[in-house]
Amino acid sequence: QRSAIAQLLQLLTRHPLIRGLQVFDLYLVATMLDSGVRRIYTENLEDFTRFHEIEAVNPFIGHATV
Repeated sequence: QRSAIAQLLQLLTRHPLIRGLQVFDLYLVATMLDSGVRRIYTENLEDFTRFHEIEAVNPFIGHATV
């Protein structure tokens, strides 16, 4: 099984335009994938819709994006 750092490095190759504070979102996604989590509940869909590896759901509007 991979570590979150290994996941992060692989995600960086798939999402090369990630810059600045977006790296923290990418690391969160890497940690999620390393832990087997594929869905995040957040009001901030914009930061996570670029990651096709996970599903972002806004629990306040009941809308999921893949």
